[in-house]
Amino acid sequence: MQMYKHVMFASDLSQSCDAVGLKAKEIAWANSAKIIMVHIVIPFEPGFSSSINAIADAVTQAVPPLEQFAKSGLEIQAKRLGLHDAKLLVGIGSPKREIVQIAQERDVDLIIIGGHGLHGLDYILGSTADGVLHRAKCDVLIVRMRE
Repeated sequence: MQMYKHVMFASDLSQSCDAVGLKAKEIAWANSAKIIMVHIVIPFEPGFSSSINAIADAVTQAVPPLEQFAKSGLEIQAKRLGLHDAKLLVGIGSPKREIVQIAQERDVDLIIIGGHGLHGLDYILGSTADGVLHRAKCDVLIVRMRE
């Protein structure tokens, strides 16, 4: 029985995230499902002072190179994990929102994302995995990542 048809692996491009990718690969293979790998580039939000706005302008101009860097990172990780048929997507914005939006646009029925456990600022602000879990309309699997 095919439980999932379209699996999304949300990657932070780290090698510790490879375990998440391998889990996504295993689940996609077991379900004969398509797989999408996604990484979200977080842009700098314009801030309070003119000096911060100048920095924000410089960073905003750097987004295309960051996008290309993320795409290259996804290609390297896909090759490392043997995910040769994966669709690679780079989004820009809030990871919590962008991952869910891409999942809805692409008719994903399972999002697989890594979780570090909440501590420090993540505990106060909420983690990406937690944000995805509470926003997504499809199933979400949070895989514990080891440092």
